[in-house]
Amino acid sequence: MNMADESVFKRLSALYIETDGYSRRLLSNLLQRRLSSIYVSDSGRDALEMYRLHKDTIDLVIIDVDNCVTDMPIVEEIMKSDGAPPIIIITDYNDKYHTNDKVFRNIIKPLNVRQLLEAIMSSAQVNAERFLNHMFSSVLLFIAAYSFSCLSLLALPGLPL
Repeated sequence: MNMADESVFKRLSALYIETDGYSRRLLSNLLQRRLSSIYVSDSGRDALEMYRLHKDTIDLVIIDVDNCVTDMPIVEEIMKSDGAPPIIIITDYNDKYHTNDKVFRNIIKPLNVRQLLEAIMSSAQVNAERFLNHMFSSVLLFIAAYSFSCLSLLALPGLPL
């Protein structure tokens, strides 16, 4: 990774969900050194609560899917939210129960740290595009509102043109 990549990482915030304590400590330490901030959870319920509290600042969700019955509903719930961030699934299983074609990236273990960092970097581009689209929409709404107010003034009776 070059210095430009590092500066991109330092602007990102992630929610990391992992039930295994050893894996959670290893990867969260790596992410803490690279990212601006990281929210770490060991359970789906806590992760959803953290997401709801901090969703405006979370740029990326990384979840280790071990149990598809308990973990995939978390993915689905986050994906349903407005402005959902990119989601990276890390899993041991390459099947339809532990992966999801609608998420940003599925990474099959053994985990390659370079592959994860490249996925995080790519997600930054998605976030930038999402931000630009939001800003563009806001500008268009402002222009429309301003135009409407100007037209409303023109339509007022008794105003000289």
